[in-house]
Amino acid sequence: MQSFIITSSILLFVFYIGLHEGMNDGGGSVVGPILFLTSSVLGILVALFFPLDAGGEIITLSGKMHLILVVSSGLLTIAGMVALWFRLQLVEAWSAFATYSLISAIVSLVLVIISGIFIKSKYRGFLERLGVTPYQLYYLVLSLMVFLNN
Repeated sequence: MQSFIITSSILLFVFYIGLHEGMNDGGGSVVGPILFLTSSVLGILVALFFPLDAGGEIITLSGKMHLILVVSSGLLTIAGMVALWFRLQLVEAWSAFATYSLISAIVSLVLVIISGIFIKSKYRGFLERLGVTPYQLYYLVLSLMVFLNN
């Protein structure tokens, strides 16, 4: 599982480096890709240096840093979605995606809040995976948009 997270974070990092140029022929958002890039760096740090404690508990410094960095990464991704919405809503070819960005950000934020409320429950693992779903779908749709518009 850890190798998957490392590989995923590195691939997202590489994708985000070229994201600005791939959006609207370089006229896309600068802030959004920077936020996504920072989020992927945090993902790499989590996977390499801060694995979750055994059983999903949050006891050691590593477990606490895992939680802090994962939440920070998620919030940066949500902020990146909002930044792309703000920048791309007036670009005709990207306006539908801009709306999708805003909806994805709202859904992601709601799921982060729900996960935070139930962090000590036996459902936290399920809620974490449910909360990751909008991010993964967003990455897929964003990739397709870049591909289809270039």
